[in-house]
Amino acid sequence: APGPGLPARIHMHRCKRQEDLLEWLQGRVAKYVGQDTAAIRSDVELSNLGLDSIRIVELAADLVAHVAVDIDPEWMINQPSLLAVVQVVLERRRNAT
Repeated sequence: APGPGLPARIHMHRCKRQEDLLEWLQGRVAKYVGQDTAAIRSDVELSNLGLDSIRIVELAADLVAHVAVDIDPEWMINQPSLLAVVQVVLERRRNAT
């Protein structure tokens, strides 16, 4: 639930839990690399998931639209894993509210 004084629906696509956002990200990566979502590991570097820098930039843009948090694609390229991305994004969201 949103904090006090915040609208009940800040952004229609915001995820509430780490698992939700991680699953969403894994689905996006799977779409980009043409694999099944179950094949996308959360503990592997993005470049090792089959994403080139252009796809990572696209993924970052998707993520910005999905969670309404600013994300620098260059930052995302340097993250060690999808799980690390999710943890930082959720922390930024908590700090923004």
